[in-house]
Amino acid sequence: QKVKVKYAEEPPAVREELLSLPRVSFDAFIPDAAADLDPYVAASRLRIEQSVQRSSEQLKVGDSITRIVTIQADETPAMLLPPVTFPAVDGLAIYPAQPALQDKTEGRTDALTATRTDSATYILQRPGDYVLPAIDVRWWNAGGGRVETAHLDAVTMQVAANPAVQPSGSSASKVRFSWAGVVDL
Repeated sequence: QKVKVKYAEEPPAVREELLSLPRVSFDAFIPDAAADLDPYVAASRLRIEQSVQRSSEQLKVGDSITRIVTIQADETPAMLLPPVTFPAVDGLAIYPAQPALQDKTEGRTDALTATRTDSATYILQRPGDYVLPAIDVRWWNAGGGRVETAHLDAVTMQVAANPAVQPSGSSASKVRFSWAGVVDL
């Protein structure tokens, strides 16, 4: 590449020079030990934490819980952090929220810290014992040169029946409207 530079050695006279830039190249690769990571996440440090917000202390049908998972990594942008998958659990309705991504650069060192927060709200539909599965994030530790796993424990809960909420599939009469029914009426 060449760059044209204008400058005034003796103002107002302007000079123009054509400068050649040195060739720049680099190699990008995924280390063999990390070839099975999907997605591939590389960082010098990665932390994961969760919090669970319950709508009431003693959970019952109709209540909700929100599971919030936050991943923080050093020296990688937030958009490259993997999304957390919240699996469906029979008896619970799941409503995932949009993720929140944040990149923060330390002013003095230019060190980048990325944060990704994923959350999902579960509506408790049936009484019983439930487990929200453990979450594992496998990542490449660029400083240590190895694959590591960040782990979150499973979340267990007991859901009691709620007399104020009619269970689905009960024998109580249900009113159903359809065009055929309206015409018959």
